[in-house]
Amino acid sequence: MNPSLGEERLVGENSITDRPMSNLEKLHFIIGNGIARPNIRDEIYCQICKQLSECYSKNVYARGWILMSLCVGCFPPTDGFMKYLHNFIRNGPLGYAPYCAERLRRTFANGARREPPSYLELEATKLKQPIKVTVTLMSGLSCSASVDSATTANELCKSLAGKIGLKDTFGFSIYIALYDIFSSLGSGRDHVLDAISRCEQYVKRQGGQERHAAWRLFFRKEIFTPWHDCSEDAVSTDLIYQQIIRGIRFGEYQCEKEEELIDVAAKHYYVRFGADVETEKGVKVVHACISDKLLRSKSPEKWCQQITTQVKDLFVSERPNALKFKGQLVDSARMKWPLLFSRFFEASKFSGPTLPKNQLVVAVNWLGISFVDKNEKLLLKRSFPEITGVNTNRASKLYGQSVTVTTLQGETYTLTSGYAEDIADLIVMFLNGLKMRSEYAVTLHSNSEQDDPIFLKYEKGDLIKLIKNEEIIQDYGWIQGQNERTAKIGSLSLESVYIVPTLVKPPSEVMTLILMSPDQRRQASQNAQVKEPEVKIKAYTLEEFSYDHFRPPAKESMCKVVLPKARVKDRIWACSREPLRQPLLKRVSASTEMVVVACQAFTAIMRYMGDYPGKLAKSGTELTDLIFSVALQEDTLQDEIYCQIVKQLTDNCNRYSVDNGWQLLWLCTGLFPPSNALLPHVKRFLETHPEERLAADCIQRLNKVKRCGSRKNPPHLLEVEAIQLWSTKILHKIYFPNDTDEAFEIFTSTKAKDLCESITTRLKLSSSEGLSLFLQVEDKELPKYLRGYHQCTKEDAIQIAAFLYKVKFNDDKSQFLHIPKMLKDLVPEDMIRMMSPEEWRKSIVAVCNRHAGKTPDEVKLAFLKLLYRWATFGSAFFEVKQTSEPNFPDIVRIAINKQGVTVINPRTKVALVTHPYNKISNWCSGSTYFHMSVGNLVRGGKILCETSLGYKMDDLLTSYVSAYLATAKQKTARYNA
Repeated sequence: MNPSLGEERLVGENSITDRPMSNLEKLHFIIGNGIARPNIRDEIYCQICKQLSECYSKNVYARGWILMSLCVGCFPPTDGFMKYLHNFIRNGPLGYAPYCAERLRRTFANGARREPPSYLELEATKLKQPIKVTVTLMSGLSCSASVDSATTANELCKSLAGKIGLKDTFGFSIYIALYDIFSSLGSGRDHVLDAISRCEQYVKRQGGQERHAAWRLFFRKEIFTPWHDCSEDAVSTDLIYQQIIRGIRFGEYQCEKEEELIDVAAKHYYVRFGADVETEKGVKVVHACISDKLLRSKSPEKWCQQITTQVKDLFVSERPNALKFKGQLVDSARMKWPLLFSRFFEASKFSGPTLPKNQLVVAVNWLGISFVDKNEKLLLKRSFPEITGVNTNRASKLYGQSVTVTTLQGETYTLTSGYAEDIADLIVMFLNGLKMRSEYAVTLHSNSEQDDPIFLKYEKGDLIKLIKNEEIIQDYGWIQGQNERTAKIGSLSLESVYIVPTLVKPPSEVMTLILMSPDQRRQASQNAQVKEPEVKIKAYTLEEFSYDHFRPPAKESMCKVVLPKARVKDRIWACSREPLRQPLLKRVSASTEMVVVACQAFTAIMRYMGDYPGKLAKSGTELTDLIFSVALQEDTLQDEIYCQIVKQLTDNCNRYSVDNGWQLLWLCTGLFPPSNALLPHVKRFLETHPEERLAADCIQRLNKVKRCGSRKNPPHLLEVEAIQLWSTKILHKIYFPNDTDEAFEIFTSTKAKDLCESITTRLKLSSSEGLSLFLQVEDKELPKYLRGYHQCTKEDAIQIAAFLYKVKFNDDKSQFLHIPKMLKDLVPEDMIRMMSPEEWRKSIVAVCNRHAGKTPDEVKLAFLKLLYRWATFGSAFFEVKQTSEPNFPDIVRIAINKQGVTVINPRTKVALVTHPYNKISNWCSGSTYFHMSVGNLVRGGKILCETSLGYKMDDLLTSYVSAYLATAKQKTARYNA
């Protein structure tokens, strides 16, 4: 009997390992590498597709599709490979094609996983079924939910909230427990099955089996908003109440005094059983509220007696609502244990005032932020009214992400954390919410001489109690308030006050700090504590990266290590005044062709920076082309270029050379990103050079090129000249059809779409849809109409020619005699021979006379109305060679417009076939082709075209289909409404 997929062992079949591997371990190896190394994901998919193509073994075929299912559930391919993988899956077996397609869609939407598949996923994938998980609520009840590989904590929270009728969902999170380990998944984009996979791996490391991992999922309150209101949602209040009671029972929440615990237990008795006292019920409450530790020090009977006595005292006559008591306990717990209702983030202090420890945990709760150590010892606490700013460097989560928090005390803390973005978003959300709800503001200057009774008089530093007034709209810049010093009411400008992010009256020390200047706050902070001298940030180098990735030092350097100074020559990662004989990176050194190119690039870098003897030649793009051109074509060279530039900037004492080197690094960060292995090192290098004027801009450019992808061409002369003048802005003139032009600011990463939107905004157009940019190289492009692309009658041609004449010459009849010489600018080129030049002149003059007195704008409108009736109006035309339809000419004209894709006979201009967008099922393109499928598998066909503009057709078709789907979605939404 063949072993099952989960049990088969692989022994000695390859060099991956020298021990037997289970199939789950094989999956972890394959998919784990795909998760950790995004640059090999397409390769993995290609290998799977290869093995599934023309595979005649049912067993191998089934296993291959299981592997494909698990891969698409864990990481997406690159954007460039997505359409090919999607097409391969679509043509897969009936059982797996829709299953894999849906998993791929979900993974693409929710992002790649961080952990390989779990045993649970493997078993579910074999059956192509969703995974059922049980989530325990704090009320003791359980909910069953379906999850898949892409399910996030946020999605699971929403699913549970819908099932239990929870409306106030903020702050509820998913937790996972294994043995005595209890951790939060939050309610964000973390994948639920990543946590389950980690639990299985932990059990495996402890000597157990993945299938026996006894993990449990919980749904509980993690954090409150500062404006939490228990009366808004009874379900939410009940869940939090049950969580607090359970937490008190198991020692998570501890009352300082016994009287407090008895009071809580007595109220819990009333909530459960009412005011009638019974010993049996009292014992149940004892075991629900009193911890085992306290029960060992005092018997359950004594606890029961104390609790029932308290019940009698509290509820002799008054019988309040049970929900009210639940809300009181929730509010009390929120006030008493704010740190226990916090969202925690591990972080490191990068810069700022001295703290006892630099490795810390940031706790954000409804009161503000706290810095605590691993043992939850408080290092620093700041309330929301004391926080003046939050900024974040939203780099890759792999490394270098940071958040900066500034306070009224003049402190500026910069923290590095993989969760910097989450920290910033949470603090900003609380600050904005508090300011929106705040009733307090402090005036920033005096306005005591105002005579108009509508306006409020105030002195600098007055506390204003804000009054909500529907007649005064805050968005217009005005508010109404009462001066607490004078008790007068009036209107005042938003610009004149600082709205304090608080729901209670701010203390006097906060108001004092608000009125101080930043320098005064810093001075006050210095007076309050002895400030240690700041330690200068040590510049980061590529030394650590070089250990694993650089080639070994040259042999002549190795033999001289007897002398200590000889070791300097081994600093291959530092500035050198000699050209390279070999590339820096080992993988580049392995290619003979790349060795020559890499060394030439380094020499060009030295020449640009002024480190190479001879004539300085920085003008033009000769050197930048030598440095970057090949790297844009060969990915393996891109890290080499980064390393060479950073090397020459490390320990370089020549200021002229350093300035030029930073210019090169600025250009490089806008062209292509470094690999994931090098990226954190380049970022650390940039972050530890804050004094360099281009460092911050380089970080921003690096983040953008990582997100948007590499450029195709080296820097333009405009870019090179701009950065040599230390300008990071480039103005480019755009010419419009009405012979006007305007200058627009563009950046290295600016794409055509971005520029079109900027133009649309500047010109105040309603939409950029259908507008494109054209690059004029030689002759001015003739309009599509004059090229003869549209099917046009002779009468329409005469009418349009008259319109074109009127727009150009208005009512100037002196030019009528010259019409025969300007026919090529008035009549489609293929229609000029239909009449003699003199006949054209007479016909055009006759129409012009009929439209005498019309303004050019009226003529333009008439021109557009005439063309709008044509089926090909607004089309983009492409001349292609088709090879799919024997009844069509070899050369056809493809017209793409809002109606769909039309195939036209270029000789007769007759439409051969039109395919609306709802009938187009698939399309793809390359440098020499464009293919499109229409219809379905039963009744459908293909259009196969040879063209060098396939990418343009692909792009345009994608835009139209996206617009079509968006419109259809809006119509459906309106219909359902």
